[in-house]
Amino acid sequence: MEVDCKRIEELEKVFSANHYNGSGNTAFRIEEGSVPIMLSAPHAVNHFRDGKLKAADCYTGGIARYLRELTGCSIIYSASFTETDPNYDSPKAGGYKESLKAYLKTHPVYLLMDLHGAAREREFAVEMGTAPRKRKEDASLLQYPFVDDVIKAILEEKFLFLNTEKKNISKNVFLPQKIKIR
Repeated sequence: MEVDCKRIEELEKVFSANHYNGSGNTAFRIEEGSVPIMLSAPHAVNHFRDGKLKAADCYTGGIARYLRELTGCSIIYSASFTETDPNYDSPKAGGYKESLKAYLKTHPVYLLMDLHGAAREREFAVEMGTAPRKRKEDASLLQYPFVDDVIKAILEEKFLFLNTEKKNISKNVFLPQKIKIR
């Protein structure tokens, strides 16, 4: 299957409008899908982090919308500039995480994935991160059967590097209580 880059560019226009401040009249949008997978693009437009302007992760919104068209997954994305970082600030700041939590409580989502950009100087293009465990009994992604499928797909598609460093990926992480992985 060929990726339709022109379609992704077309879908990205709502985010790239106004120098990546977006063209939405709401801070974020949720588009319901028909399969139990949800993608999140919290940095699809410019936003503030720690009082400083942080540039959008370009094309994450367009890619999320494109994957929704192809797969029927649900998506949530930042639609217009805000003074909060939906993935970094308190869950109550801006409403992104709270709305995501409410959506997950009322919809059968079994896999939630965040899409983020990576600087060109990084040694990776794809990163799978899990929150550092605070207790030994905390669940690990490795106990879920879908992880085998994800790793096989990555290897079959010949991704050159898969970074699993934990860094600060879990700061203010939202871990939904009701999600069940089969």
